[in-house]
Amino acid sequence: MMDKKTVGTIPWKRLAGQAVICIFGTYIGIIFANPDDNGAYLSNTYINGINVEGWRYDTSLNIIDTFANNTLSVRYQDSILELNVQDILLAYDESVYLEQIYEMQQQYSTLTKVTKYLLGVEDKYQLPIMGNEQLIYEYITKMESIVYQDMVDATIQITDENIVITSHQNNLTLDTQSLVDTIIKNMAVYNFATIDITPFVQETEPAVTDTALQDVDTLLVSIRTAIVPDSDEAINLEIASSNINSLLVMPDEQFSYQDVLGEIGDEYLIGGGIIGGKTTLMRGGGIGQLSSTLYIAILELGLYATERYSNSTPVTYVPLGLDASFSSNLLDFRFINTLPYPIVIDAYTQDDQLVVDIYSNNSLDNVKYVLESEILEVYPIPTQYTSSFVQAASGELIDEGKEGYRVQVIRKKYVDGELESEEVISTTTYSPQPRIYNIS
Repeated sequence: MMDKKTVGTIPWKRLAGQAVICIFGTYIGIIFANPDDNGAYLSNTYINGINVEGWRYDTSLNIIDTFANNTLSVRYQDSILELNVQDILLAYDESVYLEQIYEMQQQYSTLTKVTKYLLGVEDKYQLPIMGNEQLIYEYITKMESIVYQDMVDATIQITDENIVITSHQNNLTLDTQSLVDTIIKNMAVYNFATIDITPFVQETEPAVTDTALQDVDTLLVSIRTAIVPDSDEAINLEIASSNINSLLVMPDEQFSYQDVLGEIGDEYLIGGGIIGGKTTLMRGGGIGQLSSTLYIAILELGLYATERYSNSTPVTYVPLGLDASFSSNLLDFRFINTLPYPIVIDAYTQDDQLVVDIYSNNSLDNVKYVLESEILEVYPIPTQYTSSFVQAASGELIDEGKEGYRVQVIRKKYVDGELESEEVISTTTYSPQPRIYNIS
């Protein structure tokens, strides 16, 4: 049993001994925690994973070099571009950062230093690796040329009513700014893993894709008009038709006969064309028959002409009111494809016929359009006398002339064989051409 006189008391010698031990331990701890206060780092200090305990901040340089030997790679499909980190570093004085770390540690209290030392707490720091944006751009340009791909429209070709579609090609470009930013960010955190640049590739489809052209699968309209084989006019029609061979017109796209033919150059022969009601020889004469045949074809497809001129006098190759005159850089023939599908126009000469075929989607095949040309009025042939023909006898008939007409074209729409509607497409007036007699 303890003596009551000693309960709750501690001998003064024991207290003095513990105090000495604490003071000595603290002193030793401080010494080990900060072995040299003259520019040296504390114990357990790591910079970029390197233990720099006891190093002087003004001598522990070139730490970045231990990481600058890394290689950073970017990959696109089977192509790999390697960048040496040393080559794309933004130069800077790392001693500034090293001194800042030292000064931060000098702000620690003695208690903090001792605690960190006794508990083995590590002080970890990362020096920044900064990429040189301009140098990285120069390297990435090499990959940009590998990625780049031209945009190419899909094409469609019709041969003997067989439809062949060539696939489109998307435009591929590299978002270089985003890729460079990513490389710089990765370098800053010492991430040197290979970068797959597929997410940085920008892809743009052309206006005409093979998917859209898949809708073209059926011959919907075929119009034929008579020609004289091997005539100059027939040869001109063959040349003009070659410009409308498997010609694609997308939804909402405008067709222009002038734009398709271009300038009427020397490849065209001198043929007969109509000027002022008279047949006159001209380069490219006769090609108005193609614009007229095409006019009938688009009407039977349910479309409308946005620009169309009739001849001054009737022609023989199409019904009254269904001609579409053309004069280069003066009179054009235009229409817009208002259908929800692309159309493909195929024009060609075959024996004694000019043919215009139009292809589109089979869903339109149950709708048929029938054209009717109705003469509203006939203008009689006037008589005219002239003394211009000195070789002709007095009273000789020089020109028989032609009657004039006012004509209305009606289009009837049939759906599944049943008449659904009809409309007036145009009213055309042809002036009469005089009967001419020579007088002395």
